[in-house]
Amino acid sequence: MTTPLPLATAQHHVSLSHHDKQQLIDFVASHCSAPSELTDQQVLALVQRHPVALPSIQSSLDALAAGRISHLLLSNVPIDEALPAPPTNGVRPAGKGWLSEAVLLQLQRAAGLQPFGYIEEKAGALVHQIAPAQNKATELSSSGSVALGWHTDMGILQPEFRPEFLTLIGLRNEASTPSLICDLAQALSLLWERDAGLAEVLRQPRFRVESPASLLWHGGKSLRSEPRPLVSTQAGYDAIAGNLQTISTTDSCARQALEALQSAVEALARPIVIAPGQVLQFNNSRVLHGRPAIQRGERWLQRVYSLRTLEPLRQATASPEDAVIFSIAQVILQ
Repeated sequence: MTTPLPLATAQHHVSLSHHDKQQLIDFVASHCSAPSELTDQQVLALVQRHPVALPSIQSSLDALAAGRISHLLLSNVPIDEALPAPPTNGVRPAGKGWLSEAVLLQLQRAAGLQPFGYIEEKAGALVHQIAPAQNKATELSSSGSVALGWHTDMGILQPEFRPEFLTLIGLRNEASTPSLICDLAQALSLLWERDAGLAEVLRQPRFRVESPASLLWHGGKSLRSEPRPLVSTQAGYDAIAGNLQTISTTDSCARQALEALQSAVEALARPIVIAPGQVLQFNNSRVLHGRPAIQRGERWLQRVYSLRTLEPLRQATASPEDAVIFSIAQVILQ
């Protein structure tokens, strides 16, 4: 049997210094003063040309990127003083300033990560608007308001094509609706104590991952992967990919193992309220996340996907060397 890998350091919570915060504000004032004339990809280009040093949190960003911690909560992060109403169509509101987007992109640069997006996700935006959308209240995605079960993002894709890290910044959260996270290593350790045999089943090719609700094909159809292990070892750490609510199994024993994992995850769930001016960043293969239903109040986050390198995506899609937006359709069957 495969013994669980050592637990990584638990959540790391740090605060951005006032000096570093002002540096980010000054960057936007100097380079992003005409909001209507920019796009998020142009802001990324400005970030690459004018990087802002963030010494107060650099060691924490390095620890996350290197795998020494699986998730990171940052406080005292600057956001736009005047915010429009949260978008209900998944599109960045016209006239919004670029401070929160610049912060997200500067954090990726400081961590040595490459931000990217998909043509089919959030209309091809690099920075995603995470707020309930009209006519999507019951959709099991970031555009819905119903509870989201435990999942990782884009789990149907191969590791080199799916986000390695997710970064979320809080803009509004009137009812303090939390995000829920669970470190996979801790859940596997608990499951190993409860039933080592079921923990081993998770590493066998007996699970089929479904494409996310935000990605439907040929008039509303979802896709399922080939039978694959739900848990694997990547870069020396236990990794997972998929939505525990929608994964199908090849047999009853695999279903029992899946339910046992979900029970362990729920026992260890950690609620984190991403308040305005806070950032939650985590490893998408090592941390499962979810969210209770948004029942009242406005909630608006922004999200960025990132990888250590975009070269596999660029090669698989025959994209230019500076491309940051890719088609899922070109890689979902690989």
